[in-house]
Amino acid sequence: MGKLNENDKKLLALCRMVPLSINEISRRLNISPASVSVRVKKLEESGLVIVERKGRGKKVEVRTKKAIKIDKFMKDILAELKKVKNGMTIREYENLLGGELGDEDLPDKLKAKNYVLYSFPPLTQMKIFITLEGLKFLKKTGN
Repeated sequence: MGKLNENDKKLLALCRMVPLSINEISRRLNISPASVSVRVKKLEESGLVIVERKGRGKKVEVRTKKAIKIDKFMKDILAELKKVKNGMTIREYENLLGGELGDEDLPDKLKAKNYVLYSFPPLTQMKIFITLEGLKFLKKTGN
């Protein structure tokens, strides 16, 4: 494909987390739908985006491959959380999906974990309990 121009970079940033139609991209970038279609086709041929045609070809949704990968990690996290009856500790949550140093997916796994924790509306509810060490600290400080 060659070098990405500014509109390509903006288009990729827009489609990173939310699938958008050609018309939605066009409105947000303030460029014609025809120009967006041409750019999307080139980005798709380069393997940078996935285009899903919905219905009779009228609705086209554009997502980056990275966004699709993060969605998969989020789905995996939520599926694991669903299995646990009484929740899990922060350490257990941090260990979900693995993610050792050198793992090329580590940044995407961390993003997925953060999206699950801090999304709005919330996807999860956390419970935090004081530990024995916390109780000792309170006793030591006179509370």
